[in-house]
Amino acid sequence: MAAACLIVQELVIMVLVFRMKRFVILLLVVFFCQWVHPQVEAEPVIPPVVPWDDTPPGLMSEEQLMLEPISYRLDIPYSSSGHPCHLLDLYLPLYPSQEAVPVIMFLHGGSWIGGDKAEEAVRLMPFLQTGEYAAVSVNYRLAPEARWPAQLHDVKAAIRWVRANAHVFGLDADRIALWGRGAGATLALLAAFTADDPHWEGELGPFAHQGTSVAAVVNYYAASDLLKLISHPEVFDRTNPDSPEAQLLGAPVHEVPRLAFEASAVNHIHEDAPPVLSLHGTADLVVPFRQAELLHEALQLADVPNYLIRVQHAAHGGFPPQADMRVKDFLDKILLRRNVWISTLPLRMIPE
Repeated sequence: MAAACLIVQELVIMVLVFRMKRFVILLLVVFFCQWVHPQVEAEPVIPPVVPWDDTPPGLMSEEQLMLEPISYRLDIPYSSSGHPCHLLDLYLPLYPSQEAVPVIMFLHGGSWIGGDKAEEAVRLMPFLQTGEYAAVSVNYRLAPEARWPAQLHDVKAAIRWVRANAHVFGLDADRIALWGRGAGATLALLAAFTADDPHWEGELGPFAHQGTSVAAVVNYYAASDLLKLISHPEVFDRTNPDSPEAQLLGAPVHEVPRLAFEASAVNHIHEDAPPVLSLHGTADLVVPFRQAELLHEALQLADVPNYLIRVQHAAHGGFPPQADMRVKDFLDKILLRRNVWISTLPLRMIPE
């Protein structure tokens, strides 16, 4: 028995020695091949050239919309005027988290003379994907065809439409947030601060019995004090009749100070105004950052809850993705009543 065990041990040792020799030989062969034929770095794979796409980044085709967990209706008239700008797009979560979900109403930018509601679809999708929000993107009349306060009347008519149709689409009429960029942000602030004020309601649309109050405002780089823009002529000379505000008001701001005063959100702030979140680029040459500071200071004086976030090195838009994440925190706090901390630490962009 002992002899058999010794024989087995010797066989195992022989096998192990044989395998080690093969491993050493293999290493020597590899080393020799590398020395004789050094490895040549592979040529980089050049990706195929993609044709240039001039579609604005916020636009989505209907094919793209159909891939999202939403239902949608485009180009809904919110008044009976027949005007091509009196339309809105409605986006609903396919699997809503509640019987009636809060609504984000977006107002596009465009310096009062351009822009379109469809440009905001991509920005709204992450909110809809949660199932916790519905969204409405609104067109309004543009200058110089329509002068102030036509644009404000349009926004209020759209708010009334949402309120009147809330029960049809599963919307919570008491939890509407306005979110705008540029001119749209100015309108969002004005609509929120003048809610249910007969002087500013207008007569547009069939739902005059509906109110226009909202629960929150998100402001992306609004001009909040038009007369103060004159001292910051970086891009537009605000004394020029072709400036954006002149297109809106019918004349440069210094020539129509009463209209400029009326169209400045800082002059409509009151203690019952809804909470405001403002994000503004410190390198904005179209609407200077000082405009955000003026708004913040006026809201502070009125004891209105508000948050101002600097976007370092950012110009007129082009914010990093963290900006919209701050917006979600804000809306979750106000509309979903969650215990969320709103950070006002500056966001940073790498200068070009």
